[in-house]
Amino acid sequence: MKPLSLLLIGILSAQFSFAASELFPGTERTPIVTPADRQEILLYIQNTKRDIVEALKESKGKTSDVALKYLTDVVMKTTIKSGKRPDLLMRIILAQALELVNGIPDLKADPSGSTMKYEAALAGSKHVQLKVAMLRQALKLALKYYQSDVDAVLAGNLAHLPFGQLAIDRMGQVLRWWPAIFDTQASFKYISVSLNHIGQIIKRDDELKVPLGEFIIYKDGIEDLEATADKAMSLTSRSNRDAYMRQLRSKVYKLFAQKLKPTIARVKKLKPSW
Repeated sequence: MKPLSLLLIGILSAQFSFAASELFPGTERTPIVTPADRQEILLYIQNTKRDIVEALKESKGKTSDVALKYLTDVVMKTTIKSGKRPDLLMRIILAQALELVNGIPDLKADPSGSTMKYEAALAGSKHVQLKVAMLRQALKLALKYYQSDVDAVLAGNLAHLPFGQLAIDRMGQVLRWWPAIFDTQASFKYISVSLNHIGQIIKRDDELKVPLGEFIIYKDGIEDLEATADKAMSLTSRSNRDAYMRQLRSKVYKLFAQKLKPTIARVKKLKPSW
């Protein structure tokens, strides 16, 4: 299967591995929180909130390069510290942001997190300010779900966390940021990873994963996109090739937006209480 097909085949497809989960080998997947674990998990949530608030404050006024390194270090530290704790929404948000902007570290080979196992989705983008903005928004989004995580842990059951609402928020992030990624390869990778993230979130909600499973399959228009990509790669003139790649990017965005926006509306319809 061609790379572009893999890119668009669907957010619930197994073609994409959830690389961010590899940050946490042995992660506990059960939704039940035992009384013995409750206090430790609550402490992690509280410490994460403290670190986020401090990071948002301290990153202001710094140059883009310094802010990017500072924010990345904070997100990395927070996700690595999460250990085997269950899939709290705050941790999911930060792990996904790390995969997009920084990449996934190989913690088995290097516990410090400085050796990358998977390259960042935005590795090809030199837009440092955009990466800083993405990380800051991810931190703010994590804060939004602080109380949801606390309430779920106190209740002893994470099965009813608002995964669908988080999926809606992540869809909104993608629609906001993707048009600002001008490097074609980075923009394609950003979409593929982000769609996978959204799919993995939805699959955690038993009420959503079945009715939305067939709805969010991105097969329409793949042949046309592949034909455009093949034509672009066959051209020897750089200007002509770049023109075709711009055309391809426009087609991908049109297909993506036309599918994703109705998905947001459908999730809201299925969960009207949000």
